[in-house]
Amino acid sequence: MFKFLKINYKFLICFTLFLILTFTLSLGNSFNYLDTDLGWHLRAGSDIYTQRTVSLDNFYNYTLASENWINHEWLADFLAFSVFDNYGYIVLNLFFTLFLTIILLVLFGWLKRRFVHKSPLLYFSYFPLSLFGLIAISPHVGVRMQVLGLLMFLLFLVVLDSYSRKKNWKKLVYLPFLFLIWANIHASFLLGLIILVFWFGVKLVERLLHRWSRLDFLDFKEKMSNVQGGVFIIFSILSFLATLINPFGLRLYEFLGGYKNNFYLTHIQEWLPQYAPPINYWQLSYLALFVAFLAITILEKKHKPIKLNSWLLALSVVLLVLSFQSKRHFPLFFIGSFPLMVQLFVHLFKELDQYLEKEKLRNLINDRFVVVFGLFVYILTLASLSADIKFNSQPFNNNYCDSFPCEAVEFIKNDPELKDLRIFNHYGWGGYFIWNWPEKQLFIDGRMPQLEYKEHTILEEYFEFFAKETVAEKLEEHNIELVLMPRRKEVERLNWYEEKILHLDNSQKANQLYDFLDASVNWQKDFYNDTSMIYVKRAK
Repeated sequence: MFKFLKINYKFLICFTLFLILTFTLSLGNSFNYLDTDLGWHLRAGSDIYTQRTVSLDNFYNYTLASENWINHEWLADFLAFSVFDNYGYIVLNLFFTLFLTIILLVLFGWLKRRFVHKSPLLYFSYFPLSLFGLIAISPHVGVRMQVLGLLMFLLFLVVLDSYSRKKNWKKLVYLPFLFLIWANIHASFLLGLIILVFWFGVKLVERLLHRWSRLDFLDFKEKMSNVQGGVFIIFSILSFLATLINPFGLRLYEFLGGYKNNFYLTHIQEWLPQYAPPINYWQLSYLALFVAFLAITILEKKHKPIKLNSWLLALSVVLLVLSFQSKRHFPLFFIGSFPLMVQLFVHLFKELDQYLEKEKLRNLINDRFVVVFGLFVYILTLASLSADIKFNSQPFNNNYCDSFPCEAVEFIKNDPELKDLRIFNHYGWGGYFIWNWPEKQLFIDGRMPQLEYKEHTILEEYFEFFAKETVAEKLEEHNIELVLMPRRKEVERLNWYEEKILHLDNSQKANQLYDFLDASVNWQKDFYNDTSMIYVKRAK
């Protein structure tokens, strides 16, 4: 019955159960937190939905009122709002969780096509490694537009890998169409264009190094011919031209070029390097495991060296470096390095692979007690994950008010003396305002942190409000009349290991804005609760 899939039906059952488990795990993660940018994504989608056009106008900031907003995620925003408006927030979570499940499916399909010699261990190693990676990327997924970008990134790598293996120009026909969609969904298409150049460079280097005996652990069978290189250049050019088919044309590149200022890499939490607190130990463990597998495989002398695909190795190493530089890049590493990770795992545990082939283990798998016990544990795990899902029919309601200023915003709205005051708002709450109170002009939100403002970026201007030397000057310069910030909390202490062994410092999270407002006779605290505080400038 399952011969057309070329997969044992027992494995197919296990695979289906695994996908159900990971879907439930991902759905729980999606409901258990709310992306701070979701509000402005939904509002942008709503504007496109109602106006039937992608506007360049920036309606939401008084600081950047004269600037055009190039929404490089406009299509993703439109899709997200369409689902939300027609089917609700629960279905929106299901929608993004389904895309994450599709990523896991495509990863498995990539493994099947990449490796000709398929062993039981090759298949079964997929389960722990993909689950490990899924848990590690959980802070970066959920109802987030970058999930769509990750799917496009994976499809792009699959097409590139297929062309490398098959050397059939027809495989590249998909590239321009893929980049056409990608450029309208997420800015990560720029990475795709860079990887096109990188792939070509790696293939040129392969032609120079394939006879070097010291690189006997590399597989150069997929060297690029002159014809193959010429065809690739043509389709790469077509792919670039396809990215220009967007509502903004070349202005899209001009806007994204603002990210060459890397201030946001050191001041927005998910863009911080791996060693910056709070440390994600799941990601660090996955990265360390890959480095260990790779080092042992290359340096071992006992067995015949494994043949690693030079392109996959080069791609994985580059993404590894990017992942250490920024946590935000880890999902890209997980996806791009996954085939190589599985290959290294299979090679290092080849003895286990041989054991899996033995009849004894097959009999064990067929044992009813083992099957019943395994299903019992599976059902308990699935039930526990399902019970932990905090289903919620609306974003930004009471379920998330411990992270967003729900009561504070209502307090300002209902006070006629406060609602029209010029506000300085917390960066992470801009999206909340744009969705719940779009008429209120803000100082900053998450749409354009890199945009130039007075010879630096708007994000740099924002952080000058927290420096002791500039806080008074900035409040006066921008004529700020109301400040809405998270309730002041003590800087979270690091654990002993991070302080004594890693010598990490968490003090940079402190800021001087609170001290100034508390001490100033010109400001008074009008509201505070467990989440937020409102300071209002006294009338002279």
